[in-house]
Amino acid sequence: MMRLDYFYNTEGENFRFYQIPALLLEEEEYRGISDTAKILYGVLLSRLALSRKNSWIEKDTGRLYITYNLKQLVEKLGRSDRTISRAMKQLSEVGLIEKKKRGQGKPDIIYVMNFTAVHKEGTKEIVPEEQMEQDSHVDKMQGNTREETIAETSVTGKEAQRGDSRSEEITILKAKRLRFQKRKSYLQNI
Repeated sequence: MMRLDYFYNTEGENFRFYQIPALLLEEEEYRGISDTAKILYGVLLSRLALSRKNSWIEKDTGRLYITYNLKQLVEKLGRSDRTISRAMKQLSEVGLIEKKKRGQGKPDIIYVMNFTAVHKEGTKEIVPEEQMEQDSHVDKMQGNTREETIAETSVTGKEAQRGDSRSEEITILKAKRLRFQKRKSYLQNI
């Protein structure tokens, strides 16, 4: 076994890192995707910086996009074609990416979705989830009031016994997850 040396002073700052959003590890709706998919999302996020630099922006919508072919991702992550394809499918299924085929041997256009914002229906405005709650008392897509949505989310076990602000926070997070799932289902049925 090779004996590695310690980091000294600022040496640890001399490396590139891929950032993986904590919500991919912590939120229930992302528990079903593989670790490879989570790492892949971090790689795709980092590619957005190159998109900005190269002006890979749709002229009509202003959306950033990236391109990566399967071979590049296989080499970068050291996984098989099948594993990378499965990870891309998982990211697409949970709404973290959208792909647009270009054909003629060109790599797909990949839109890395902004996990901190929700597209407000009927507008081109991107609104953070908390702002969306403040702006509207009614969930426009489902016609449910915020209270009905929270009421549909049951608090059980230790959360209900605690009765503190943390249990309220857990209830609100569950309600957000439920709204996310309803929106996803609604958009799939359009």
